[in-house]
Amino acid sequence: MISIREMKMSDLEAMLALFTEPRVFEHFGDGPWSESAVIESVRRNAALWKDGAMGAHVICRQGQIIGKLIVFPNHDSEHELGLVLHPDHWGKGYSTLAGVLGLKYLRESTPARYVVAYARSSNLASNRVIEKLGFTKTGKTTDPNGVTRFRYELPLAAPKRQGS
Repeated sequence: MISIREMKMSDLEAMLALFTEPRVFEHFGDGPWSESAVIESVRRNAALWKDGAMGAHVICRQGQIIGKLIVFPNHDSEHELGLVLHPDHWGKGYSTLAGVLGLKYLRESTPARYVVAYARSSNLASNRVIEKLGFTKTGKTTDPNGVTRFRYELPLAAPKRQGS
């Protein structure tokens, strides 16, 4: 069973294990991250929740943290969905399950009209997960380092209003 919850400072050890793992960065960003960068990321995300804003979630399996889910606004009508899973849990369907939970959270908790997701063109598994979640590929970008990423979009139904 996969679940998500708000990130807390007590999640630091699990986030250190995730973001200092070199295999993660074969498919995601530049890294591994330094310990101080991970500490700052967890501190910032935990503080966002305390302030009533949206921060990162942790992805849990049977109570163990196995990854990070990010759902954040790019602007009023668009939110971005992203996730990073520890390599020990790759290939087991957990990314898709976490993505479903992230989309449910967005539908129920935000005014987002659509969601975007990005994946490196070389990361076939992540591209498959995004497509399984119902996203449509809408473009691609290449960063200054020559890394190509595909952009995906998914329209969301209007959030349900209380009393309707």
